[in-house]
Amino acid sequence: MKKLIKLLTVILICLSIVSVKEVNSLEAFDINFHNVDIVVNEDGSLLVTETMSVRFNKKRHGIYINLTDEYNMDWEKDGKIIKKYYRFPISKIKVLSYHKYSIYYHNGDVQIKIGHPDYYANDYETYKWQYIINTTDLDLDGQDMLFMNIITKGWNTYTHRCEFTIHFPAPFDNKNIFVSSPEGMFNSIGSQGQLTIERIDNTIIGKYEGKIAPDEGITIQVLLGENYFKFPNPNKYGFIAAIISMIFGIIYLILFFIFGKDDPIMPLVEYHAPKDVTSAEVGVIIDEEVNSSDLISLILDWGRKGIITISETEDDLILTKINNLESNAKGFEKILFNRLFKGKDTVVVSTLQNSFYTTMNKAKESLKKYYHTERRKLSTSSSIAVQITCSIFSFVPFLSAFLLVELYCNYTFVFISLATFGSVGIVLGSFLLNYVYQKRFIFKWWQKILLTLVVLILEIIPMIILAFVFNRAKIDMFHLITISVFQILILVTAMYMRKKTEYGNEMLSRILGLREFIINANQEKLEDLVERNPYYFYDILPFAYALGLTNVWNEHFRNLTFEECDWYSSPYYYHDRYHMMHSMDSHLHTMQRTMTSAPSDSSSGSGSSSGGGFSSGGGFGGSSGGSW
Repeated sequence: MKKLIKLLTVILICLSIVSVKEVNSLEAFDINFHNVDIVVNEDGSLLVTETMSVRFNKKRHGIYINLTDEYNMDWEKDGKIIKKYYRFPISKIKVLSYHKYSIYYHNGDVQIKIGHPDYYANDYETYKWQYIINTTDLDLDGQDMLFMNIITKGWNTYTHRCEFTIHFPAPFDNKNIFVSSPEGMFNSIGSQGQLTIERIDNTIIGKYEGKIAPDEGITIQVLLGENYFKFPNPNKYGFIAAIISMIFGIIYLILFFIFGKDDPIMPLVEYHAPKDVTSAEVGVIIDEEVNSSDLISLILDWGRKGIITISETEDDLILTKINNLESNAKGFEKILFNRLFKGKDTVVVSTLQNSFYTTMNKAKESLKKYYHTERRKLSTSSSIAVQITCSIFSFVPFLSAFLLVELYCNYTFVFISLATFGSVGIVLGSFLLNYVYQKRFIFKWWQKILLTLVVLILEIIPMIILAFVFNRAKIDMFHLITISVFQILILVTAMYMRKKTEYGNEMLSRILGLREFIINANQEKLEDLVERNPYYFYDILPFAYALGLTNVWNEHFRNLTFEECDWYSSPYYYHDRYHMMHSMDSHLHTMQRTMTSAPSDSSSGSGSSSGGGFSSGGGFGGSSGGSW
């Protein structure tokens, strides 16, 4: 007897432990009543309204509801399992009860958090929420169906009673209704245990009067035959996006022919240094930008004119003033020269470090203003303004396509950050492409390739983003190709939009002629020019420096004999002028870095078969959740 009592005691203790563990693992509320109302629309979308009456057994602020939009389903067909992936976007989420709520999105899933963070919910609460599930074709040889989780296993609590109502837009056959519940599978109108299924016209009304455990659920499948739904065609949004890109492309072309079409540039071969422009100006004319190298080239220009001399030391350069500037020297020249030799005739270049940059900036500004006057403008103001505007708005076709597809097909803002990233990338790519084109006569071949690759990356990534969005919405990629083609057209027309003035065209033709000669100089022609002018090499050198062609120019004279430079000296022995010029070029670049250097604080400028059987995974839709 005592042994029996001990055994019963142990069993009771074990049962109580299991019971406590089970209770503790459940949610802090029971669902007294759960009502699900579904309106099935002709386009396959489902308007779902859920009402839930709960009783809290612990203090909680409210409940949260989880909704998913992605499903991996296993369908049985001809004895084979076919795996399918579906994405049914959720849209127009509302909380219809009076409660405070927030909606959170994460990777397409949605969480509705109902309740007030500062207050606990009442012991008894009724919550009501609504949303739309935007279904698409199941790709089952035209077979349409409603396959819906009414009560899911995602509520970790007991549901004591539930009802559901489903309104269909057209007739269907009763024998195609399948309901899975705790009572088992039911394929009829009528009752099975606690489950009752009624039909009034095209509406199914279901009731379950028993308790539904956390690991149980109710799922309904109604086979609707072929082409029951008229699903919206997502391709129309791809078509609209393509039309928008076409319109923008045509607008850009019209703007190009109005503001940007340049007159033909006819380079005239120039053998001699221009007499009406300085080497610094040549550097500006070639790329419409004032660079430090443009101003440094003036040091060489002053040397060849006998105004200064340049002396190498062991690790420095010394500039010595011999004469003053010509009386007709231009403002930027005077700023540079006068500040350089202010109160002295000799300057050690290293002493200019972290101090002379302010003078360089003033000289740059003066040179920039010189070519901003109406008479000397190199490009028309209208074309520059249009080019900037076109580059700023070059993202519009991409963003239009993205928003159209995401909002009207995918029904989500989750990837809006990708839209921002892609738009910024397109704009940056457009401006960079404009810059590469503007500097095409200055940049070296590897610089052009490198920057062009950067442009391609900036422009291709948005198209990859768009391809991802189009694929999610099952839109024909032909529309993406059309958008991409016109996006390229937009970028190219923006690049060519800057139009030269008559003066700018004339000057560029002359400078390009000189540049062409410096690059492709004929050896016999050079010999003839040196014979006429022994200092010919030095006369062109400042302009070659401004054009970034010093080494090219020096290479042409490697085997030529010409006069020794009388304004540049070095304590070192160079066995030929070619190597001395290489040394000079290296020192000039060091001088440029020194004269423009600034202190660090400154700046220098799951499923069923189609026959009606259920799989363990259940159907689509349905909410789950808990308390908080």
